[in-house]
Amino acid sequence: MPRKRKKNDMRAGELNLTAMIDMAFQLLSFFVITVAPVEVVTHLKANSVSADTRGPPKEMSSSILRIKVLSDGNYAWNGRGINKDSLATMLNESAHLDNKQTVLVLCTLQSSHRNLIEVLDLCKKAGFTDLSLGSAE
Repeated sequence: MPRKRKKNDMRAGELNLTAMIDMAFQLLSFFVITVAPVEVVTHLKANSVSADTRGPPKEMSSSILRIKVLSDGNYAWNGRGINKDSLATMLNESAHLDNKQTVLVLCTLQSSHRNLIEVLDLCKKAGFTDLSLGSAE
């Protein structure tokens, strides 16, 4: 004789997902509102150049070589216009005499970044270790 199956009147439990979703959004909004973002820029240690236009003190001016990167691709060595080859020669001669002197590289707003990098490379090849960057008018 075949068995008769009992009819099961029990239903599977139902979950109210609406309440769970509401609670998840409340937790998410709580954490988004209360988190304090970390400012990455404030933790960087970098020395920046001040906008002081007075220049270096008078007693130090003799030991500083000033190179200005001009907008036309040329350079100025202590106020005198020169090209890249002459600049390399003068840097090598100056480094041969004293490579501990400070080299101040000034750029205008129209100077190209490539020319600045070329000057820094020439200073490194010549053996200078004390370099300073600034902006010129």
